Amino acid sequence: MIRALTLLLLNLSVGLPGFANAPLSDSEADVIIADREKVKDERKTARIAELERAEVVSVGRGNLPNGQEVLVREVKPPVNIGATFMTPAEPKQDITPTQLAWMEQQQQIENHRVLMLSGTVYDRSVTRVSWTYESEQFVAYANADFNLLRGVMNVTTETDAYDFFMGIGDATRANNPYHNESIPPISAFSPDRSEYILSKGSPVNLEAISGLNALLAYYDANLPALEVEFQRREALVAAQKRYDSKHPKVPEPFIMQFYIPERSRQNRSGVDLSPRPNPSSSLAVE
Repeated sequence: MIRALTLLLLNLSVGLPGFANAPLSDSEADVIIADREKVKDERKTARIAELERAEVVSVGRGNLPNGQEVLVREVKPPVNIGATFMTPAEPKQDITPTQLAWMEQQQQIENHRVLMLSGTVYDRSVTRVSWTYESEQFVAYANADFNLLRGVMNVTTETDAYDFFMGIGDATRANNPYHNESIPPISAFSPDRSEYILSKGSPVNLEAISGLNALLAYYDANLPALEVEFQRREALVAAQKRYDSKHPKVPEPFIMQFYIPERSRQNRSGVDLSPRPNPSSSLAVE
């Protein structure tokens, strides 16, 4: 195997910069999730109220194979009151100086690259990274926890802008899904910085490995902020589970609502809402 150290790259940034700078406590995460759920409930209540305002012509009722009730409702078409449709104004968005500087930097960079990476993180310490460049497959092992990079989509250097699409999963050394590969021990890497061991692919193909170099350089430069962002994501996931356990979902019907325009009603042959001979579902008409 050939070892390649990450290069020191300047002016690294991720997307439109701005990390939260403090971890989330359980109570803070619970408040955020509760607020999100409240907004979702308000939107759903408003949408249901909008549907209920329509005058119902007929209703078909049925059940999906999983037992969920289905309502198929024909309603009277809306009345045209001669309203004038207006294009809504674009919402005003204030651009911060940092965002403006980032956008100007993006316009000046000539090389924009897209890189698709697949990562398997072993015991939160070593990550197997694989990608393809011009039909050549590359595999590298890095002493970086790519779980911390889940939210990273863009990395910009002085000369290149990278867009990353990453699929990241977790595994253990004891249950290595790549049976024919040996995972380097953490002692094989520098304790002071990120580096990788290239186990497949040409090490002299600098274009192919430049994206990984940029990503790991970004990792080193922003590790404290990445750790905070990861903690916040995990805290919100745990808070969502706590919320769901305290607020079990109540089964609700799946509503499909439609109307037939007036100009088409004279040629209408009827809407068939009769039951189908399917033992897993049923539909009755009111």
